[in-house]
Amino acid sequence: MKTLMTLGCSFAFGIGVRDNETFASLISKELDAVNWNMGVGGGSSKLQLMIAEHMFRLGYVPDILCEHH
Repeated sequence: MKTLMTLGCSFAFGIGVRDNETFASLISKELDAVNWNMGVGGGSSKLQLMIAEHMFRLGYVPDILCEHH
């Protein structure tokens, strides 16, 4: 199964909505992909890059990467 990693701020995280209502969840369902939502409330572009680099080093390399800021 494909994997989708979403990076971003509180909008990517899904503040104020249910887990299945986040745009990361909706996109992953549309693409039939596993959802790795790495959104962080108040997260900066620098933080998003650091999270992505860390996940890649750990071996979590998604098929699809979606960044929202």
